[in-house]
Amino acid sequence: MSGVEAVLVRHGRSTANLKGIWQGRLDHELSPEGREQARRAGRALAGAGISCIYSSPLARASESARIIAGEIGYPVAEIEHLQDLTERGGGVLEGKTWEEFESQHPERARRFFELPDEERWEYLGAESTATALSRARRALELLRTRHATGETVVIVSHGGLLGSFFLEEFGPEVPGEEAALSNGSITRLLLSKSGLRVMGLGDTSHLTG
Repeated sequence: MSGVEAVLVRHGRSTANLKGIWQGRLDHELSPEGREQARRAGRALAGAGISCIYSSPLARASESARIIAGEIGYPVAEIEHLQDLTERGGGVLEGKTWEEFESQHPERARRFFELPDEERWEYLGAESTATALSRARRALELLRTRHATGETVVIVSHGGLLGSFFLEEFGPEVPGEEAALSNGSITRLLLSKSGLRVMGLGDTSHLTG
């Protein structure tokens, strides 16, 4: 099956990731470790013939994309930021760790786990799963139609958005595997008119090798 190869990279670890803070649409810069993760992801993609780099406009993803571009020799000025790739809105969780939220709102935290997935996020004022999935699919379809068969593009996005997408497309076991959503991980998809084909899922070998 032929198509456009989409290389999905989760941004490097941010300063908020280190503290367990739910970031959502809040902006946090990369930590030193996160910059190194982005560098290693870029080195892993060197020589892959990348046609274009797309990124969420949030700082942690945008910085990761710039680092990756530097490693593969792609012009930083040509990175395209797509609003559809931004992180899932976290509602009242944004800016807090789960422990902080639970201590401040114990009843709401308990109720959260009693609700089905779609209802629980709306309960907290977060972006709905349906909306997040619609954005992710719209971004992938844009890339599929914009690029020619055989081209390879990089997408730098976020754990919340990617997690929702993986859950829907690949089943519940995938987001439950830590490596599939690790900071700096690489997932390869083939985009064609007939659908998606997984070429590689949550690769982190470049981060440890």
